[in-house]
Amino acid sequence: TNNQLTGRELMTPDEVRILFPHDLPQAHHAANEETDKRTAEAHNRRIMEDFEKLQQRYHYQNDGLLITAPHCADEIVAEGQKLHHCVGRYVKDVACGKCIILFVREEEHPDEPYCTVELKDGDVYQTRIHHNQEPPEKVLRFIDRWKNKVLYIAAAHKAA
Repeated sequence: TNNQLTGRELMTPDEVRILFPHDLPQAHHAANEETDKRTAEAHNRRIMEDFEKLQQRYHYQNDGLLITAPHCADEIVAEGQKLHHCVGRYVKDVACGKCIILFVREEEHPDEPYCTVELKDGDVYQTRIHHNQEPPEKVLRFIDRWKNKVLYIAAAHKAA
């Protein structure tokens, strides 16, 4: 008989289960799901932490419209689902600081998605409404006023 130890004898049952799963594809799938879940939670925490700072820097109201920051990652995803565009895929970029997503809302319906704004490198990169269309002229004028009264002033203060 061979009296050599294989190493399993020194492991806890949990360690054996993790290192030598009975169903490797299922264990791989479960590990990926757990990693995705933890990553999503980290992104959500970061977006939630940034809300107040972004709200103070970028919030603006005028002419029946307002611009606001998302409270959490779920709001960004819901925005994309309700407006049928791809902003939901930007959560990682928002959490990592590669871009800023803001929402334009009608004052009468502040919780209803209307227009999404992406900022990159201190300026408006794109604006989209339902089905990835360009916003109407009224919204574009509002965004231009916001850029001059809020965005460029915030950028100047940040640079100073």
